[in-house]
Amino acid sequence: EPQLFDAPSRAPIADMDWVAHSFLCVPDGGAGSGMRVDALVGFSWGFRARDGAVSLTAPEALRPSDWDGHRDALSTAYPDWQFVAGFRRT
Repeated sequence: EPQLFDAPSRAPIADMDWVAHSFLCVPDGGAGSGMRVDALVGFSWGFRARDGAVSLTAPEALRPSDWDGHRDALSTAYPDWQFVAGFRRT
């Protein structure tokens, strides 16, 4: 069951723009190694802090190229996994 929870906290609240990228991914659960990751869809979300006031930024759909921009870092952190380019078409 997919779940996402994140509650960034800052004290004191400094002026900033904070954006996260979240992706729904599926592992290779079939006859494969289970070490292949396909992204299905992604979205960005976050907040903006100005003068102690915090406002949420609306979620926006991400493109396959946004996922691809994270693949090098993921592959470095998890060298045994294969992070497939683009979004998987179902």
